Amino acid sequence: MAPALDRFQRIKPHQRINHFPGMFQIARKNYLARNLKKMKRQYPKDYKFFPKTWLLPYEMSELKNQIGLYQKKNAKVTFIVKPECMSQGKGIFITRNVETIDPSEHLVVQKYLRTPFLIDGYKFDLRIYVLVTNVQPLRVFIHKDGLGRFATEQYKLKAFNNPFIHLTNYAINKDNENFTSDETGESGHKRSLQAVWRAMERECAQNGYQLDIDTLLASINDIIVKTLISIQPDLIHHYRTSQPGDIFNTMCFEILGFDVIIDSRRNADGQPQPYLLEVNHAPSFNSDTQLDKQVKRDLLIDTFRLLNISIDEKSKVMEILRQVNEQRIIGLGGVNGQANKGAKQLPSIQR
Repeated sequence: MAPALDRFQRIKPHQRINHFPGMFQIARKNYLARNLKKMKRQYPKDYKFFPKTWLLPYEMSELKNQIGLYQKKNAKVTFIVKPECMSQGKGIFITRNVETIDPSEHLVVQKYLRTPFLIDGYKFDLRIYVLVTNVQPLRVFIHKDGLGRFATEQYKLKAFNNPFIHLTNYAINKDNENFTSDETGESGHKRSLQAVWRAMERECAQNGYQLDIDTLLASINDIIVKTLISIQPDLIHHYRTSQPGDIFNTMCFEILGFDVIIDSRRNADGQPQPYLLEVNHAPSFNSDTQLDKQVKRDLLIDTFRLLNISIDEKSKVMEILRQVNEQRIIGLGGVNGQANKGAKQLPSIQR
């Protein structure tokens, strides 16, 4: 859970906090959908990377109208229904009948991806780790490794009541007797990204075409950047409201977990198409397996290297602030000018 806004207001210049105020705008399912839908109305060709979505109860009429259009085409459409602010797969169900949805509840309803890319017959999604170090300008780092999270029973579209088929959340599948863990991350129901890429290449070869990993990664990176762009003005506003006098612009950083699923249907480039499922602003750092420990340890090490947090950096910041205060007292120079001069002395702050 993100800290309250007044917590950000009490941060000292040499301190860091691992959240940005306002990141809930993509971390809650309903806000994420609302922001992406708003961007899609303005840029329809650029924001096609998330499933068709309705926010209930406000868009129930629109949902029913859409279902009517599907029925006229004799199309059988499946929907996945999610509570707007719960995690770990809680409260999620799949249906083809809108009457099973409580119209008074606050829910996110999405057109279900019927043709997920399968590995050995199992559905999976990708946990991509993203570090945000600045929002003005937006500065984003995407970690080289992550996790592939697999369902624990082979995929069958019509078995709607079986979460072990349709949901890939580790919190759900770890309790299935079929769950297996491989410390190398090469097999089992939780794998490294590199192992997933190799398995996808094998599946594509069996289906007569070659997977271009670089193209797939570029599409995923594009999704991440465009999702953050959708709320960048709000992030800047919240940051400046909480710390209007911040001269270093380094108060916050945040590690996000982007959950991405791959559609087996190929796009215009002849490659499988990634779609965004959700964004987590408090991804789990539990190390239940050796793979978890390895991936998350490397993620944290790289994060703190990029942030360059050290006693020396703190001393430099405090010295610059002392000089700024002295200049203010004697009335020489502007605060911004002195801060800019000081920032040149601080590579980590200048980045």
